[in-house]
Amino acid sequence: MKLLVYFTLLSIVELKEFLNRNEPIAGNISDTTTTNKATSFIDKTLLFREINSLKVKCEEASIQAIKEAVDSRGAVMTLYEQYMKIARLDQQLLQKVMSLFQNTDYKFTNESYTTTERALKESKALNDIESDYNLETSSKNDKILQIVSTINIAKRQLEYDNVVKFT
Repeated sequence: MKLLVYFTLLSIVELKEFLNRNEPIAGNISDTTTTNKATSFIDKTLLFREINSLKVKCEEASIQAIKEAVDSRGAVMTLYEQYMKIARLDQQLLQKVMSLFQNTDYKFTNESYTTTERALKESKALNDIESDYNLETSSKNDKILQIVSTINIAKRQLEYDNVVKFT
């Protein structure tokens, strides 16, 4: 169970860090001296904003799906139906990310911190989750956590497979 929570956390942390970066997508602003480069930079900035908007929609849909699943008798089916809606939003998000990085030299790098610092962050975040949520909940809540974790692991693998193409 801890491993599933860890992979879920890792997926969320990486996506949030990627989407919350404030660095220019098309390179330095000084590189955008020609009209084409400036237009390209503006287009990529707008796409980046759309990605943030889709990310928020996915998070809101996730919260709503869990609430509805807990409140209903058919918890697993309701959760499945809600995640099918989220999957469509996530597909849009993935398409936006892929189009954002097509025809650019931008690479997915994490130079802002070392692997050790990253591991410490993830370990602290995992401990925070374990302290915030009592993992010894009812079997119904455990089942929901398992489903959410499994979906997030699959989404993380899909994102990784598509991101690796650009590095």
